[in-house]
Amino acid sequence: MSFERLRGDGWLQACVLIAVLSGALWFVSRRAETEPEPAPSAPAAAPAATTPAGRKRPRDGKQWIVDADGAPGADTETLAEAVAAASAGDRILLRRGLHHGSAVLDKALTVVGDGKPGETVLAGSGPFTLSARGGATVTVENLTVSAPKGTNTRAVEVRERANLRLAHGSFSGYDAEAAVMVDKDCTLEADGTDFDAGKNMSLFIQGRAHLKGGTLLSGKTLVSVHGTGAYLEAEGVKMQYAQTGLVTGDHARAVLIGARFTGVQLEAIALSDSELTLIDPVFDRAKPQCLARGGKANCGK
Repeated sequence: MSFERLRGDGWLQACVLIAVLSGALWFVSRRAETEPEPAPSAPAAAPAATTPAGRKRPRDGKQWIVDADGAPGADTETLAEAVAAASAGDRILLRRGLHHGSAVLDKALTVVGDGKPGETVLAGSGPFTLSARGGATVTVENLTVSAPKGTNTRAVEVRERANLRLAHGSFSGYDAEAAVMVDKDCTLEADGTDFDAGKNMSLFIQGRAHLKGGTLLSGKTLVSVHGTGAYLEAEGVKMQYAQTGLVTGDHARAVLIGARFTGVQLEAIALSDSELTLIDPVFDRAKPQCLARGGKANCGK
């Protein structure tokens, strides 16, 4: 093959290659001109803030409704969920029936049991069923609070400068050292409330407590008031079926007005620089036991 023919074929191939490349560049430029630019994606919306119960406010705007079966109209199935979702000043209604679980009440709330007395029951687990804490003022009304037998579970504890008001309810601790415990610098008010010690103690008070009406029942000791600054005032309470009714100690003070003692082996005893006073007591026997052992006892005889 001659050199001239090779050179001619080379020029031909070069021309073909240039034509192909030019066509490709033209096609790409036309596609870029005709296709619309993609619209900028909108920033993802931040998730709406919700309460643990899934709503910012309860359905009716006034109170949280707890139904253990999750029936229509309820906001939560447990008291603990309602407490977590609620704000200070809210009201929580437990529908009648049996509720399980414990709750820490660390904000100003009102917890109410539905129906007649005894129809709404809260059975706890762990060290307590209800714990008022954190300086909160809490009200619990018309609720039966219990702890399972065979456990060292308190029905109620008041801690960390909290204030607890109980009204027309029932509280039992069974095997706990104390069914209800009130720590130092805390207060308890109970109106028409029953306490059942089970095997041990109904009330252990290191802070301040005021009882009006109601019954303290069963156990080794119905009420123990201990510690400097500890104070109990009770009006018209019934003290029933225990080894010891009232014990004071370690500079504590207690005043019982119109208390009625039934089936109590040792009605009252004042220990270690404490002081107790019974005003107009009613005893079920001619010679009640009201003793001073290191403290002062005014037994109203």
